[in-house]
Amino acid sequence: MSFPRLLGAPLRRLSLAAVVAALVALALPALGQAHSSSRVIAVDYEARLARAVIADGVEARVIDGNRKLELKVRAPHTALVLGYGGEPFLRFAPSGVWVNERSLTAVTNRLTREGSTPALDKTAPPRWRALSRSNRFAWHDHRLALVPGSMARTGRVGTWSIPVTIDGQPLRIEGGLWHHTGPPLWPWPILLVAATCTGVFLAVRGAARTRRAAAYTCVAVAGAAYLLATSGFTLAHSSSGTWVSVSLPLVIAVIAVAVFVLRPELRYAVAGGVGLLVLAESVGQLSVFRHGYVISALPAPVARAAVAVAVLGAQVASIIAVTRLFGDRPRRVAPRSVKPAPGLAIPKGRRR
Repeated sequence: MSFPRLLGAPLRRLSLAAVVAALVALALPALGQAHSSSRVIAVDYEARLARAVIADGVEARVIDGNRKLELKVRAPHTALVLGYGGEPFLRFAPSGVWVNERSLTAVTNRLTREGSTPALDKTAPPRWRALSRSNRFAWHDHRLALVPGSMARTGRVGTWSIPVTIDGQPLRIEGGLWHHTGPPLWPWPILLVAATCTGVFLAVRGAARTRRAAAYTCVAVAGAAYLLATSGFTLAHSSSGTWVSVSLPLVIAVIAVAVFVLRPELRYAVAGGVGLLVLAESVGQLSVFRHGYVISALPAPVARAAVAVAVLGAQVASIIAVTRLFGDRPRRVAPRSVKPAPGLAIPKGRRR
C-alpha cells in the first residue's frame, strides 16, 4: 500500500476537524452576543400599549414582550417619567435622557451610580445625571408585570399605567397585560425520536446516493429555516447590535457553500459541521414551544415551524454526516498477482 493511501484516513479526519473548528470559531461571537444581550424570544405574559403615540412628538414601545418600555421624545418636547412612588425618575429633554439618582425606582433598576442613596420623599429635589444623548431610552419597569396574586387565566389579566408629564401636562402611558400558555409539548419527543431513527437508518442502511442527498438537503433546509427564524426574532427587536446574529450566520453559510462546491471530498464534513452548528444554535430558540407569545416579526406558527424544521433537519444531517465520516474505513486494495516471467527453455545436458 502506498504512503499517500495510508495517510488518507488521517487527512480526511484532519480536514473534518479543521472545517468544524472554523465553523465553531466563527459562531462563538454570535453566541456571546446572544448571551450578553439576554434577548427574549418568547414569554407567557405580554404587555400591550393602549396607544403608541402618547402626545405630539412622544411615542412609546414595549420591548421583549413585557420586560422593557421604550420612550422616544422628539425635540423640542420634554417628558418627565415618574417612578413607583411618584418621584421624578427619568427626564427626556432635547439635550438627552437624564436619571434622578435620588429616585428609588432608578436605584432599584440599577440606573444610578454605585453608592447612590434614594430619597424617601417624592418631593425631594432631584439630582440629575445624563444617561444618553439620544432622544430615546428603554428601561425595565415592574409596572408592566402582573400584580402578585393575580389569576393567571388565558386572555387579558390586568392593566398597567405609568404617569408621565409631557411639556408640563400630566398624562399616562397605559396598556393591558395578556397571558397565554404555550403549545403542547408531547409532539416533540415523537418528532425527535423519528428524526434520530431516520438519520441512523439512512447512515447505516441507506444507499450511498440516498444518504448523500438526504444529508445535503436536510442541512440546506435546516440552515434556511434557522436564518428565517433568527431574522424574525431580530426584526422584532430592531436593534443594530442584534443584527450580528443574522450577519454572522450568513457569512458562515457563504463559507460553507464555497467549501462544499470547491472541495467535493469535504462535503460530508461541511454537512456535519453546519448541521451541528445549526443544532446548537437552534436549541436556544426552543423556548418558543414553552411560552405562549413569540416575540418575532413572523407569525407565531411560522416562527415555531422554522425552529422545528431547523432542529429536526440539522439533527438528521448531523447524524448521517458524522456517522459516515467517522464510520467509513479506507478500502484495502488486494495486491495483484504478478505472473512470473516465462523462463527460457534450456536443453538437457547443457549448463546454464
